[in-house]
Amino acid sequence: MDTQSIKAYLLDDNPDAALFDGFDCALIGAGSWCTEPPVAVYSQKAIMEKLGDDGFADSMAVDFFEHLVAQNFGANTPIILRDLME
Repeated sequence: MDTQSIKAYLLDDNPDAALFDGFDCALIGAGSWCTEPPVAVYSQKAIMEKLGDDGFADSMAVDFFEHLVAQNFGANTPIILRDLME
């Protein structure tokens, strides 16, 4: 499924799902908790790679990532998938 299809799915099933601006390359799907509406799922690895590509030093990238993840959109907060398998 491509990014536009994921966004269309979320818009149809949960128009309030929060998305991270500028991180479409890290959007990998949708997920939900039990009966909750779906939310965006992002790859942590892809987020960090994009920050590096955008010129963030490692420590700055970590700080930015922690700020991004610290945002809370309630039930619509995206899920960050920690990529444990290569």
